[in-house]
Amino acid sequence: ETYTILAVLDSVPKQSALPENHDSNGAPTVPFPEQTSASNESTPSTQSIATPTERVATDDAKTQFHLGTLYETGKSVPQDYAQAVLWYSKAAEQNLAIAQYRLGVLYANGVGVPLDKAQAAAWFHKAAEQGYVYAQEMLGSDYLTGAGIQRDYAEAYFWYDIACASKAPEFVTGMRATMRDSAAIYLTPADLSRARERSRKWLEDHPAKP
Repeated sequence: ETYTILAVLDSVPKQSALPENHDSNGAPTVPFPEQTSASNESTPSTQSIATPTERVATDDAKTQFHLGTLYETGKSVPQDYAQAVLWYSKAAEQNLAIAQYRLGVLYANGVGVPLDKAQAAAWFHKAAEQGYVYAQEMLGSDYLTGAGIQRDYAEAYFWYDIACASKAPEFVTGMRATMRDSAAIYLTPADLSRARERSRKWLEDHPAKP
């Protein structure tokens, strides 16, 4: 049996676009899945996009992200992390922040792609710059630990300080502030003052959406 892209999309309500065990912002609430070998049998592929309507549908970044979540979770199609990466990549290249974040998560965990912390940090950075708080957390962590990027405590403080301003739920209450303060320990008073001023300016230039 061959699945077409429209058939896949029509089979799942739009409110199910986020992976299971993810919150309404697309952030994971459970550990990431381990990489598994996914069969190519009976799975949709780019070759399945045969009609003009399907091609138009899959030019849309949100549609591409939705397809990525279906493949990542195995809803309505056999689970296929490589296909999830393909569709997240298409949406991420169109600058959809949540897709950039999910793509970073897959690279960070070696799911559907070879483990690549540098690529993960790069995608987290793109999403963080757009104000996506969970990407800001991940980027702050990368700077704090030096995962895929040069360790930089001022950058870690900056991104965690911005994340602290978000009202989006935390996995552990107070975690953002705790991680921010962990980075602050390594900064001189002057460096800390500069990081605070930088985050203040960033938040001023990027007001929270109502």
